[in-house]
Parts: sequence; C-alpha cells; structure tokens
Amino acid sequence: MKMNLDSSIFIFRIYLIVAIIFLLFLCSFITLELFRFLFYYYFRFIKFSKLNYALFKVDDVFILFQYYLKKKKWFFCIVMLEFFQELQDINYGNSLGICYQKISLDFIAQYYYLQALTYDSSNLAILHNLASVYHNIGNKAQAIQIYKKIISINSNDKIANKFLRNS
Repeated sequence: MKMNLDSSIFIFRIYLIVAIIFLLFLCSFITLELFRFLFYYYFRFIKFSKLNYALFKVDDVFILFQYYLKKKKWFFCIVMLEFFQELQDINYGNSLGICYQKISLDFIAQYYYLQALTYDSSNLAILHNLASVYHNIGNKAQAIQIYKKIISINSNDKIANKFLRNS
C-alpha cells in the first residue's frame, strides 16, 4: 500500500511540473502579445492624442496598414485608410483595394484599384491587383486586357506572361 501511495504522489508531482511548465510558456506568450499591443496601440497612436492628424506622416500610415494587414484586422485597416485619404488628399486606393479583396469584396476592390490607376496608370502592383480581381469575378476579357497592358510596360513580367499563355 505504501509503494502504491508513493507512486501516486510521484505521478501527481510530475503532473504539477508539466502543468507549471505549460502555464509558464502560456504566460510568456500572453506577455509578449501584451507588449506588442502596447507598442502598436500606445506608441503609434500617441500622435493622435495631439489632435494633429494633418502632420501624421504617410510612412506612419503605411506602418499601421502593414500591422493591421498582418493581424488581419480589415475593418481597422479600411477605416484608417479612408480617414487619412480624406484628410491628407493622398491616394490609398491600392491599399484599400487590397483590404477589400482580402475580405472577398472584389467589386469594391475593383473600384479602389481603378481609382488608384487614375493617379498612377503604369503602377505594376495596382495593375496586377486589378487583373487578379477581374479574374476572381470571372471577367477574363478585362483581365487579359490588363495583363496585355502589363506586358507593354514590362515585357518580362512572369505572372502576366503565364496568364496570357494559359488563356
């Protein structure tokens, strides 16, 4: 009986050690996420507390955009970009199109890509995104037309050449 009790206590102690190690890893992960949260939300938005939105740099907007994009916070991304587009008169059409395309709102993404093309009609990234949207919504004729435009700008573009060969 004594031996059985000793083995039960031993197994219980091993269980406690494993549980404590697991909880330590869990606590460290939560602590890291809290520090990331504080860094991005406190230090990045400290400029917002000064109520001087017009002086907010474009690079800061894109840093926040990349953070929200990485975290898949589409609503924050869209609201922030719409706000700064109105305030700073800067075209964030490609970025807004990316957000809308990620949440499968391809027709809205198409609108923003077309809007971005009015500012820079030879931007390959915007053209690729627009062609992708046209392909997703089933408008292959428009996608082919966009890929031909990409080829006219950069004849070595692999994605456009591959799409045109396959269609």
